[in-house]
Amino acid sequence: MSKILVVGGAGYIGSHVVKALQEAKHEVFILDNFCLGHREAAAVLGCTLDNGKLLEADLLKPDSLDTALQADGGGFDAVIHLAALSQVGESMQQPLMYYENNITGTLNLLKAMHQHGVKTFLFSSTAATYGNPNSSFTNDGKIPESHPTEPINPYGRTKLAIEWLLKDCAKAWGLTATALRYFNAAGNDATAIIGELHRPESHLIPYIMGALYGRHQPDGTLMQFKIFGDDYATPDGTCIRDYIHVSDLARAHVLAVERDIAEAGKQLSVYNVGTGRGFSVLEVVKGMEVALGREIPYEMGDRRAGDPDMLVADPSRIMADFGWKPERTTIDYISKDILKWTERLAAHSWNWPAN
Repeated sequence: MSKILVVGGAGYIGSHVVKALQEAKHEVFILDNFCLGHREAAAVLGCTLDNGKLLEADLLKPDSLDTALQADGGGFDAVIHLAALSQVGESMQQPLMYYENNITGTLNLLKAMHQHGVKTFLFSSTAATYGNPNSSFTNDGKIPESHPTEPINPYGRTKLAIEWLLKDCAKAWGLTATALRYFNAAGNDATAIIGELHRPESHLIPYIMGALYGRHQPDGTLMQFKIFGDDYATPDGTCIRDYIHVSDLARAHVLAVERDIAEAGKQLSVYNVGTGRGFSVLEVVKGMEVALGREIPYEMGDRRAGDPDMLVADPSRIMADFGWKPERTTIDYISKDILKWTERLAAHSWNWPAN
């Protein structure tokens, strides 16, 4: 059993990672500033201020990180970092906010880790580091880790800059680091005790569900599902993405951090985490209509700045190194899981449901 700090552990992906680590019998602490995370998610997972498993801190406040890394006597075996701003469109409009939060915040976290002797770091990176896929470097349209990294938006650039930072820290002071380049996380835990709840909502599948079930955005407007662009270089004109079920993604974190704790000195490893299969936005809509047994109305809008045409993973490296493979790869599976969560949210007026 290892003692692991999950930064951003009260968020969507973070809470699923915490649950997977707990099921693997690790001692898990959550650090969050609750800008985007939910106290209720931490509580459902047994992490509270009262029992010391929940640490309220801010990556932009170094003193709070120093205190957090001394929690329960300190001695953390690893830090998993999932706390970042992650909206592509927002990053195009507010790049300074993204550079400060994502890069400065991570720099402060690494400084605190170095001070307290924590040398294992698992980083939530992104497929946005690749930018637009270049067919000269893809495998049947799938992006390998060797593909050039040429991000086309500030979000992707901040993540790539952090990967460079990790590589330099590994050389300078022996940090063992792994960057998991996520493709599109989707779905939720099959028990529906945790799930995806953003305010405002921006991710495709929960946005569709929110529109179908009458959810409102924070400004009081009713969600109306809009597809952003039908003029991409894809068969049906809508963006193609690789949708990785969040529980499969969480399992990859467990395997990676366990390997890195056991085998120090690996410096920086980089892995794609995806299914190797892409779905266009219209294919997602049609798949959800079949799974849910109802029509999904939508309107077509203009494309968003910073969105690549197609992002599909070549996940062969993580499969080879860890024996990992995605188990929940269909839109049907993802839709039925998120339906349980959506119904719970709707029943609780779109607030986090009670236990």
